[in-house]
Amino acid sequence: MSERIESVDILRGIAVLQMVFFQAFDFFARANIYSDSPYFIQSMSMPVNGIGVGLFAFITGVGVYLSIRKGISSGSGRLTVFRRVLRRYGSYILISLFFTSFVFGFGIFYSWNEALQGIGLSALVAALLLLSFQNIYVIAALGVLISFLQPYARTLIEQNMASFPHLMFVFNAMLLGFFSLATILPLTLFGIFLGFQIVMFGRDVAVKKSFCIGVILTLTALLMHASGFRIDYYGRSPSLMVFFSGISFLSFSLVEFFIGGRVQNSRGILPVFGRRALFCYLFHFVFIYKPLVYLGIESTFGALPSILLAALSVYVIYLIAARL
Repeated sequence: MSERIESVDILRGIAVLQMVFFQAFDFFARANIYSDSPYFIQSMSMPVNGIGVGLFAFITGVGVYLSIRKGISSGSGRLTVFRRVLRRYGSYILISLFFTSFVFGFGIFYSWNEALQGIGLSALVAALLLLSFQNIYVIAALGVLISFLQPYARTLIEQNMASFPHLMFVFNAMLLGFFSLATILPLTLFGIFLGFQIVMFGRDVAVKKSFCIGVILTLTALLMHASGFRIDYYGRSPSLMVFFSGISFLSFSLVEFFIGGRVQNSRGILPVFGRRALFCYLFHFVFIYKPLVYLGIESTFGALPSILLAALSVYVIYLIAARL
């Protein structure tokens, strides 16, 4: 399957667009999307743009599978295929190092609390797992296992990490950082599972399966939440992983249903944000957030002006990205 899958671009575009819009709003507004209602969903301890992280990690997994599948099908060896993946997603980590250090300070990178580095590392590990096991059901099972065990592993490390100060960076990347492997990798592995469904069974069958899986997982997560096993964004609860996975499968099926394979190489805002995701993500931090900080006017506007300024920012980013 060599052609681009438009729904994957659109889903990536949805994830990036809503992250950029709400973060831009947060840059301008006195309100804080990470603590103030209605931008912060108290019952789930989640900012309104939090779901974009899960969706982006999931879609990255789809891309990893399609890339590896294409390389293997063309006759390339596994080492050659991994080198291609390493060049692409390893660059995410390197870019994040310089970008994060410039915008937020090196401490954010060191603590593994920036999304781009988490996406890059998880994509590389997911690719290694796929090339090693080559059994898609083992990959999915690993995703489930990590989702449910990661809170306990994190607690264990937190209780004993004082004994291993020289390993803090590794602990951050593996478990402790918000965008660590423990958080991002399961969603990436579930995305690989969807990529397999698309290639092996065709998009029509994959859409139906994705819809059913999405509904079951989303309802399961909501039932867990209502039963006391809270969907907790900052606590990275297992029910959060189930919820993010369910929403991601469901979103793919709904996007496929509505576009019906009709849109190809569209210049619409969602496909453009999807194809130029890295540029759009970096642009709004470097050219909107950082200047506002330098000028001392960050978080100074009311809600309505901030919405308008955020929408204008998104439009400007779209105009630039569409011409790249």
